[in-house]
Amino acid sequence: MDHLEKLVQERTKVLQETNTNLESEIAERKRAAEALRESEERYQLLFRRNPLPMLVIDMATLAYLAVNETAVREYGYSVEEFLSMTVKDIRSPEELSALSQQTAEMRASESNFFATRHRKKDGSIIDVEVICRTIAFAGYEAKLVLVNDVTQRKLAEDRIHEQAMLLDLAHDAIFVRDLEGNIQFWNKGAESLYGWTTSEAVGNTVAKIFSRIDGVSYEVEEKALMEKGEWSGELHGHTKGGQEVIADSRWTLLRNESGAPRSVLVINTDITEKKKLESQFLRSQRMEGIGTLATGMAHDLNNILAPILMSAGTLRWELSAEDRELAITRIEMSVKRGAEIIQQVLTFGRGVTGERVAVNPVALMQEMTQIIGQTFPKDISIVLDAREDVWPITGDKTQIHQVLLNLCINARDAMLKGGKMTLTAQNIVVDEHYPVLHAPARPGSYVLLAVTDTGCGIPKANLERIFDPFFTTKEFGKGTGLGLSTVLGIVKSHQGLVAVDSELNQGTTFKVLLPAKPEAAKNNALPLAFNGKPHMNSHGAAGDTMEMRRRDVTKQG
Repeated sequence: MDHLEKLVQERTKVLQETNTNLESEIAERKRAAEALRESEERYQLLFRRNPLPMLVIDMATLAYLAVNETAVREYGYSVEEFLSMTVKDIRSPEELSALSQQTAEMRASESNFFATRHRKKDGSIIDVEVICRTIAFAGYEAKLVLVNDVTQRKLAEDRIHEQAMLLDLAHDAIFVRDLEGNIQFWNKGAESLYGWTTSEAVGNTVAKIFSRIDGVSYEVEEKALMEKGEWSGELHGHTKGGQEVIADSRWTLLRNESGAPRSVLVINTDITEKKKLESQFLRSQRMEGIGTLATGMAHDLNNILAPILMSAGTLRWELSAEDRELAITRIEMSVKRGAEIIQQVLTFGRGVTGERVAVNPVALMQEMTQIIGQTFPKDISIVLDAREDVWPITGDKTQIHQVLLNLCINARDAMLKGGKMTLTAQNIVVDEHYPVLHAPARPGSYVLLAVTDTGCGIPKANLERIFDPFFTTKEFGKGTGLGLSTVLGIVKSHQGLVAVDSELNQGTTFKVLLPAKPEAAKNNALPLAFNGKPHMNSHGAAGDTMEMRRRDVTKQG
């Protein structure tokens, strides 16, 4: 019995040890099963459900061993079709020649990256980037391949490259800068116009490339760009070698997806030669205008020289001190008056064009009234109707002077039997509903300059043609037909408008509307150019309306 009891105890101990081992083994199997389940879930997440196509390739045969759901969806082949295919079956024909070299690289390296083109089941070709890594898969030496479809990105890049090529083909200087002024893009046209290469310009600032630019003007233009999203106008710059370049510049504010300003596109068209030719043409027109005044000027100078000659002769006589002083005074007054006439001719004839500054329109009207008052026929009375509080305008003083002279000459020629010519200047505020000169105008402050005559008027059949170049109703040799076309060109270059109202045998009024700068009048009072005394007007107040007739001018001296 003792022996049996001992055997039972030994068997019990063995059974307990066996039971413990079984429990440990069961727990281990559970852990392994849990790990396998987690691994399967990771596999499902990382491979089967990866948002990018993933494929496993047998490196010996290039056959597909496994593909994920995205590959099936993107390429259009089923899993069974994929597993019966090789890499060659989805390569585009033109990429097959590179396959052998890429396969050799894949076998020689643990990981690889290359770009190629694949063909889908529907026959469409896509551009892809392929990332490969060596793995062991079900006893095969394999490559795990991740495919990224870059077709749209490639199309966008090609489109950008094509657009860049087109921009380089453009003769205009085109560049892009950020809001701090750093240049980000610089085309061949900009290289040709300004002399700076792309490598020199990109990364540099506008201030450095265009170091001679007017800082104050640039700030005004930049402010207008930010307010309106665009700006256009003339820019005076210099090439790398220091030559002056005049450009017709257009700025466009580029915005990001949220609408915030991001950068500025600048397109500059070289108009340097055009401006030179325009300057020569305008100078020729000025000379033509002065030529039409020559007869009156010659008559005036003759009247001036006569008292000089007579007074100079009397100086040889024995005169009293009072008579000698009177003769000298006459000579001085005549010389000063002659010098004024010559100075006006020289100023107008040699006027420098191109500089846009604040101009007092009343001063211009007064200068013009004085010139034509001395040279136009005596049977034409000249009236200046302008308040001294007329706003300044920004423009080229010589060119605006030329506009007024051309209009006044036309008015003179319309009054062969004499009449009345009125020069008017007044302020006008335009809103979006305000009809101005029968033509649309941007809302804002303007100055209206008008020249009115009481002449023969313009036939309706000619009204639509009067601004055409070379159109004239004057006799051959008495007009080139370029006066009014010049007026229109100058006014348009100042962002202004021109219109005409006329009736046969009743007279004509030419109206010129130019953008005004009321703030300039508040900040700086511009001097008037006319030194004569204004007449009392019908309101009984001096200075509101000024009238000057020829007899008032010629009686001096």
